[in-house]
Amino acid sequence: MKKIQSFLSLAMFLFFVLPYLLSNFKDIGSGFSKVNSFSDDHLVQKILSSDRVKSDAANLTQLATKLFYKIQYDWRSGGERFHSDWHLYKKWLRESTAFRMKIKSTYNSNYPHSIQVAAPYGIVDQGYYDTAAWGWVYHQIFKKDANRINNIAAAFAYYEKKLGLSKHQLATLMLNFVQSIPYKVPQNNIGLYTPFEVLDRATGDCDSKSLLYYILLRKMGIDAVILVSRHYKHAMVGVDVTTGGEFFPAFYKRFYFTEVTGKGHRIGGLPAQSGDKKRWYAVKIN
Repeated sequence: MKKIQSFLSLAMFLFFVLPYLLSNFKDIGSGFSKVNSFSDDHLVQKILSSDRVKSDAANLTQLATKLFYKIQYDWRSGGERFHSDWHLYKKWLRESTAFRMKIKSTYNSNYPHSIQVAAPYGIVDQGYYDTAAWGWVYHQIFKKDANRINNIAAAFAYYEKKLGLSKHQLATLMLNFVQSIPYKVPQNNIGLYTPFEVLDRATGDCDSKSLLYYILLRKMGIDAVILVSRHYKHAMVGVDVTTGGEFFPAFYKRFYFTEVTGKGHRIGGLPAQSGDKKRWYAVKIN
């Protein structure tokens, strides 16, 4: 009788209790946690096997190693784990770094109309001009690098479709990815990394990471601005999604403050130490 009871207990555990436990182990240990994965290997192979490249499969692998850096990122978002394998074209990385070294950030009145600056309450002071100057820097990098990280954006297009994400969820997923990149101030000519450099070095400061996040948002059809504060010596991103929290009104929209430098900050969150909205300016680049 005891053997029958033990057998029935084991059967109930295997058929009812164990499946329930496994389904709730998403955030408990890597052994049970589901990982959403993406790789751009197929995109690289498509490029290398095009009519411009005549080679067999073995040589394609060697050629990929020669032409590309492979980068890997792991992060969490919304209780899920994500892993992406991407490739950075070495030539574009060299060009991106060389281009950044030539950038000038001096303000002048002849900036292209593709730069728009919004001032709080119409205040035009030195902060406005500083923002315009940085807007010119961001514009140059955006124009040069935006289409070179399409493979990075492809991962988020994949996750959006696979998981059925709303725009807010998609913006949060990309935010958590950018936040997972360690904070470090670049020691270079303008104190800024291009998006290519951020991805390659796996590090960046406030405006370096903000520019990467801004480009990804725009790639995924989400409107945004880069928020700059001369007073706080800081940069954030303003995101146009339906949510609550603190926002910056600009260009007839509400752009919600979004901190990219570290984990845990949400869209619409404005840290108290940088909470005076009159100290912020919005810059939009196209």
